[in-house]
Amino acid sequence: YKQSQNGRLKNGEKSDQSTQGEATTQFTMKYVEEIGLLKMDFLGLRTLTVINNAVKEINKQGIELNIDNIPLDDKESYELFSRGETIGIFQFESAGMRDYIKKLKPESFDDLTAMNALYRPGPMDMIDDFIHRKHGVKKIKYLHPMLEPILKETYGIIVYQEQVIRIANDLARFSMGKGDQLRRAMGKKDVAVMQAQREEFIKGSAKKKIDNKIANEIFDLMYKFAGYGFNKSHAAGYALIAYQTAFLKTHYPEIFIACTISSEMDSTDRVVILVEECKRMGIKVLPPDINESCYNFRMDEKKIRFGLGAVKNVGKSAIESILNSRNEEGHFKSIFDICKKVDLRLVNRKVLESLIQVGAMDSLEGTRTQKFHSVEQAILFGQNYQEEKEKKQTNIFDLESGESDSNYQMPVLSKTHQEWTKLQILLKEKELLGFYISGHPLLKYKAVIDSFSNLDIKNITKLKNKTSVRLAGIITQVKKIYDKKNQTMAFITIEDLTDSTEIILFSDAFNKYNQFLNEDNMVFIEGNISAKDQNSVRIICEEVIPIDEAVNKYTKYIVLLVKADIINKTILKEIKNEIAKYNGKCDVYFEVITKNNEKVMLQSQKYKVSPDNELISKLNKILGNESVLIYG
Repeated sequence: YKQSQNGRLKNGEKSDQSTQGEATTQFTMKYVEEIGLLKMDFLGLRTLTVINNAVKEINKQGIELNIDNIPLDDKESYELFSRGETIGIFQFESAGMRDYIKKLKPESFDDLTAMNALYRPGPMDMIDDFIHRKHGVKKIKYLHPMLEPILKETYGIIVYQEQVIRIANDLARFSMGKGDQLRRAMGKKDVAVMQAQREEFIKGSAKKKIDNKIANEIFDLMYKFAGYGFNKSHAAGYALIAYQTAFLKTHYPEIFIACTISSEMDSTDRVVILVEECKRMGIKVLPPDINESCYNFRMDEKKIRFGLGAVKNVGKSAIESILNSRNEEGHFKSIFDICKKVDLRLVNRKVLESLIQVGAMDSLEGTRTQKFHSVEQAILFGQNYQEEKEKKQTNIFDLESGESDSNYQMPVLSKTHQEWTKLQILLKEKELLGFYISGHPLLKYKAVIDSFSNLDIKNITKLKNKTSVRLAGIITQVKKIYDKKNQTMAFITIEDLTDSTEIILFSDAFNKYNQFLNEDNMVFIEGNISAKDQNSVRIICEEVIPIDEAVNKYTKYIVLLVKADIINKTILKEIKNEIAKYNGKCDVYFEVITKNNEKVMLQSQKYKVSPDNELISKLNKILGNESVLIYG
């Protein structure tokens, strides 16, 4: 049966191949090969587009770069692999691979090729042995001297299918084709066929004066690896793409990362990961801007400008309308100016509201709140303006009158609504971008976190199993499941200012603290490290404290930093009045810094305070930011 473009052909019906569709089959490779067909896989890789786009951008900078002619011995690129800084690097991104590549410390293209082949089920068990042999921790041994030239590049370990074929060829006089048949037979583990192949291999080896016992051991070694041996040409092809991406990331980081993020804008999770990588690399990501951003992410003076295409609810056609208007008529001056110029069938209310909420219109007049509540008015103004303009274009007398746009008075932004809080602004950014771009909710509590937390999540893998920890963060995900006793437990993801990690709450802890386990809640977590290995480090939670309650719970005393040359009776009176309002159990100390920069510590004998966040804020306002130190 053959499928035509217009429908199914009847059994036996002839088709005109010039006008009909392609012949298709549901049979697997094994069966179609038996009737003489060749099955080929064509792999489409997003990474190839990234490389191509990056090279184009680099060439626009006046730098001539041919990616096919880059040196394959670039020391800095291999150092990037050795540090495990391989986010965005083809085939080397996973946590497990990063861990192994740091241990391997590759120095050559061969090392990358081997790691590509080894990091799969089966040969993965040999990775540590491969690394130890490379670094001389384990001695490299060969069952026979003739194996050395074949296995030297992989430190005596069979890694590639080609090595099995060459062993059969060099040691047992198999032809290359017959050697490949041997490899395939080994993979299928056909006992009868394997016995015949073993006898032929030993017979051929004897002609090379190889002892039967050694020949059997070599055959067993080949048999062990042939089942999951990898094709070297495939591994080398992948390694080349990996190396090219590493070279670009090493020498042109802003352009490479911008192109990489642009290729994955349909995945918010990937955008978040890559933006975090920018932070780690010290590359500033500029917020989306309706007057500066393009559809894609792009390099902007050694920084990366956020692409409008990554903003939720903003489609490509809407962005194209915005960019076309901007290119033709220049930068937008206000939200009303935008609605006057763009196609409002494409740039609708949802688009405008989303762009406002992520800060893409911050460069225009007014606050985000004002612009948000002026969207409906702006759209109505834009529609009226465009309708009038269209009428005039069809009336020759109006065109001759020379009436200009200046006759259209711009409306005034709404001022009747309460301004959004900083937290509300940040939460909207997180909702529409996947992360906070203009700040972080935890920054407000940085002094509290610095005082009471003993862990930055980025350092969690350095801690030993069962280490007690206290950390602060914002809950980004809550997953509830039932345990073996049908009790509810939870896995929560918590993010601090450095990274994120998973927290486990067993049923007792879950029942006790469930009220605090909501997304976007900021909390302190107390618990113990659970570390099976470096790639699986989590925290078993024992206690959850809302971050606003942490100061009262943990503080034992506070210290006010006071400069002697600015202190006076008025300031002291203000401090005294505020302290008196917050009576509690915590001691108050004054650390007076003299004109000679000497420090004198004085304890307040009269007052003890309850270290409320509001009190801390007021004292910092009187003395200057970060003048109040909290100690637990």
